[in-house]
Amino acid sequence: MSEEATFFCDKLADEGYYCLAPDLFRNVASPAMNILWNIYSVVTTSQDQIDSDSDAALAYLLAIDNINPNAISSGPGFCFGGTQALIFSSRHTMAATVTCYGTYIKELHDADSSAWGKLKDGGPVLGIYGETDTRPSPDDAEKFRQALAQNDMTHTVTIYPGVGHAFIKPKYYKEGKSQTVDAWNQIEEFLASAFANAPTRRIRAIRLNEQKASISHVVPNEVALYHKLQCALKCAQDHFTQTGHWNDTSGGH
Repeated sequence: MSEEATFFCDKLADEGYYCLAPDLFRNVASPAMNILWNIYSVVTTSQDQIDSDSDAALAYLLAIDNINPNAISSGPGFCFGGTQALIFSSRHTMAATVTCYGTYIKELHDADSSAWGKLKDGGPVLGIYGETDTRPSPDDAEKFRQALAQNDMTHTVTIYPGVGHAFIKPKYYKEGKSQTVDAWNQIEEFLASAFANAPTRRIRAIRLNEQKASISHVVPNEVALYHKLQCALKCAQDHFTQTGHWNDTSGGH
C-alpha cells in the first residue's frame, strides 16, 4: 500500500484509535511514477469489489474485542479514498465521515439526491479541500457545504488557501508544511470531538460501521467510473506538476 495510507493510519493509532486501512486494490502497488499502470488499477477495480472488501474489513474490525460499533468513522480518505469514504457512509450509518478532496461531492450537490443514502442518518461530516484545486473545485466544495446545511447535518467544510489537490501527504507533513499540518490537526480534533459522547470514550475505531455488511451500494457503475477517471487524471497531473512536466495553470501545490 502507499505510504499515504499507512503513515496517517499509524498516526491515528498513535492517538489511541483502532485504525484499519483496507487494501482496496488487493495487493497491487506501484511507484507513483508508473502513471499508466496506476491509472489502469484505479479504473479497472470495480466498485462492487471495493464495497465487498470494505464490508469484509468492517466485519474484521467489529470482531475485535471492545470495539464500540457506535464510534466508527468512515475516513479520513484522500482523493480516491475521499470519494470512497463518502460512498461507504452512504451505505452504512457512520459516527463520523472525513473526506479530503474526493470528487464524489459533485453527486451530493443536490440535497435530495439518492446518492446521499445513509449519510443523512450518520454523524458529523468533515470535508477538506484546496483553494487552487480543480477536481473538486472550491465551488464544488461550497455546493457540498450548502447541501449539508440543507439536510441539517452537522458539518465542517474547510478550503485551505494557496494549495491544490492532494496537499495532505506524508512528505509534506514531515517537512512541516503549515497547510498540511493544520489540516491533519483539524482531522484529529474533528474525530476527538465526534467521538466525545460515544458510550465507550476510551475505545475509538476509525473507518467503518454497522453489523450488517451486505447492503448494496447506491452508486451507479457509470458514476463510479467517472470519479475513478477524475481521480486517475488528477493523480497523473499531480505527479507531473511536482516533477515539472506539467504546466499547472490552476496553481498546483
